[in-house]
Amino acid sequence: MVEGLGYLRRYDQPDKIDKAIASFQSAVAADPRYAHAYVGLAQARRFRYDLLKETRSLDDALEDASRALALNDRLAPAHIAMGMIQTDKGENERAESEFRTALMLEPRNADAYRELASTYRALGRTDMAEATYKHAIDLRQDDWWSWKQLGVFYFNNGQLGEAERCFLEVIRLTPDSAKAYSNLGGLYGRMGRYAAAIVQVRKSLSIKPTSDGYDNLGGIYYWSGDYLQASAQFEKAIKMAPENSRFWGDLADAYRWAPRLGPKAPDTYRHAIDLIQREIAVNPLDAQLRSRLATWWAALSRRQEAILEIQKAIRLAPHDGLVLYHSALVYEQAGERERALLALRAALKAGYPTDKARRALPLETLREHPRYRRTVDPGYPLTKVPVNKE
Repeated sequence: MVEGLGYLRRYDQPDKIDKAIASFQSAVAADPRYAHAYVGLAQARRFRYDLLKETRSLDDALEDASRALALNDRLAPAHIAMGMIQTDKGENERAESEFRTALMLEPRNADAYRELASTYRALGRTDMAEATYKHAIDLRQDDWWSWKQLGVFYFNNGQLGEAERCFLEVIRLTPDSAKAYSNLGGLYGRMGRYAAAIVQVRKSLSIKPTSDGYDNLGGIYYWSGDYLQASAQFEKAIKMAPENSRFWGDLADAYRWAPRLGPKAPDTYRHAIDLIQREIAVNPLDAQLRSRLATWWAALSRRQEAILEIQKAIRLAPHDGLVLYHSALVYEQAGERERALLALRAALKAGYPTDKARRALPLETLREHPRYRRTVDPGYPLTKVPVNKE
């Protein structure tokens, strides 16, 4: 049991998740009424779902958390585990109730505050989310997990300088973590600092090859215009996590623009769509999932499906920068130029990186529109930003 908890604290190392599961399974086999072991098993399986997007892992996690609470509903960690699972399922009010119950039982539980903050983020209560993440860190300054979550919060809100500070702190606390360097590399990629991004992601892969590491490296090559190299990296990510829809969608995007690989894109998009629909079934309220799905429908010229899905996403998260950016992609490819311009302007205002808008190939014609240069991106040069399609 103690061994399993040790593995669980380093869920950033994918092999530790499976070791934690095995350890907790041994514990419950020895004592089927050991509530703490069911808690650990629930958390480990939930992390496995987060990594691999295998829906059965989340179903198993829910069963384990329910079993733990049935055995002992006075365990704060059991309520935290249940809350994390409910957050993954989009049941945010239920999740908030679980975390508050945990805090009634253990008022200084940093894990409960960290996960409550994530629920606030999902509910759009950004000020409360930031303050609660910081309170979790105040309670346990050396918790890399809370620093990482705060960094992700800033990343999603377009506060990239603050995200960098958090990710650097994660590296200080866990210098052997491949995920920590991968996250920093992904951040630098979003900033447009591609050379620095490649350094960090290659450092990550030298520590431990991971699916996230390869996907981040592929993303850096993609935004640099090297679609062939991007495709190769996305393929490596998929070998490690074959049910992750985002990796398949990233690969389809790269195939779409890479020389000679374009014919492979449609079937790859269709497979990504099949996978993401399973993820949406788990959490129908995830606006970013729905917006990503909309862009894949748009890439397949399925206008009706794309617009229907992006409208659902916007209703769920009308101020989310990524959702707004995806809506610009959808509306431009659907021939709705005015809506694309408005969506892109809103995305940039919400903190979505201007560099990405300047490089996105589906927006190439839009960028030539006079209103783009005048109202959306006044700093955009009259000449196109060069991209290497080879």
